[in-house]
Amino acid sequence: HRLLLSVCIPPPTVFVVYTSMASFFSTFTAGDFPKPSDGKVIQLDSTTRIVDAHKVLADNNILSAPVYDQKLKGYIGMLDMGDVLQFVIDSHDESQTSEPGFESMLEQVERINKGEAKDIADISKRNPFVKVSEGESLKPIAEALANGVYRINVVDEEGHLSNIITQSALVDLLAKNLDKLDGNVAEKTVDELSLGSSPVISVDLSSRVASVFRRMKETGVTAVPVVNEHVGGMIVANISNRDIREIARTPANMYRLYNTVSEFLADVHSQDIDIHCPALCVTGRQTFAQVIHKLADNRIHRVYVVDANNKPLKVISLTDVLHKVLE
Repeated sequence: HRLLLSVCIPPPTVFVVYTSMASFFSTFTAGDFPKPSDGKVIQLDSTTRIVDAHKVLADNNILSAPVYDQKLKGYIGMLDMGDVLQFVIDSHDESQTSEPGFESMLEQVERINKGEAKDIADISKRNPFVKVSEGESLKPIAEALANGVYRINVVDEEGHLSNIITQSALVDLLAKNLDKLDGNVAEKTVDELSLGSSPVISVDLSSRVASVFRRMKETGVTAVPVVNEHVGGMIVANISNRDIREIARTPANMYRLYNTVSEFLADVHSQDIDIHCPALCVTGRQTFAQVIHKLADNRIHRVYVVDANNKPLKVISLTDVLHKVLE
């Protein structure tokens, strides 16, 4: 759940020295983290239809929500866009990719229409339901987020969900408190810190959308840069789990899986491109602080390190950033 951060820090008249960002995080608890402005944390009932669950995520501009089962009287997992993507791809008959049969298409649409949230909660196995109490220190929460957990659910004394702390929210907090970062780390460059991972999994504009989403599912990545091989492999766009929304929202749009990436972007994103260069690109000469601000300011989950021709060399994720500040 996206949060507007306004965490209280010591007033300017008080000089506090933090030996590390970890020690800074340890001064807060999960309960200190700002809650949604309307005081409501979005959650899904286990019997909610997948198409309706997806609409809830899209309408609230979030990528994930916990799933509550009324019969079990408890949360059975998280449902995120990665789970939706996997379900849609699994419903897609790959053997019909080139010449999809009408009956096969109807079967795929019917399966998506009938599916419920409980059917796909964490089927991707990458978004477990992790919870902590409001009294838990923010430090171990930050450590968990720095080690690949995407979000942490916070519960009050009665066990009710009161907040969700995400990687994005923590990076927002970090961007507002870069002066707490050790020494000159913030001013070191991407190259100096060896920040990011490679090789970068990318797709060409001519790739079929179904094959792109399937590759994302199989490799466990939540997004891939789109490149144009005709101009040296320069990055021109980005496709993420979020982009499955057009198909999940209206299952009759299953035909879009047969589009090329170029057609998909022109059609689906004509007014709403996920994100483009230069917003998602950095160079090896840019500083760690610039990377953090780019992630926070653009509300994105990754940036790509590119060469002089805008060809992606590395990808820097929120996990990479949080892991670096807690080293």
